[in-house]
Amino acid sequence: MRNEIVTSADVARSVRLTLDTVEGTYDVQAITAELIATYDLTSRHPAHRLDLIDDAEFWAIVAKHATD
Repeated sequence: MRNEIVTSADVARSVRLTLDTVEGTYDVQAITAELIATYDLTSRHPAHRLDLIDDAEFWAIVAKHATD
């Protein structure tokens, strides 16, 4: 992956695509905000990528923002 700028819209789109594969409803904006704040996902640093977040950590954040 290139060191390109990732926007909050990019992160939200990735989160939505992932959540489309599971049951339940979630606050995508809150998940996106927490992921960006926790992992600095809008940084150009190559280690700051959504696909590099540990699965358990990602799903723990998702679970905190379940709306159903």
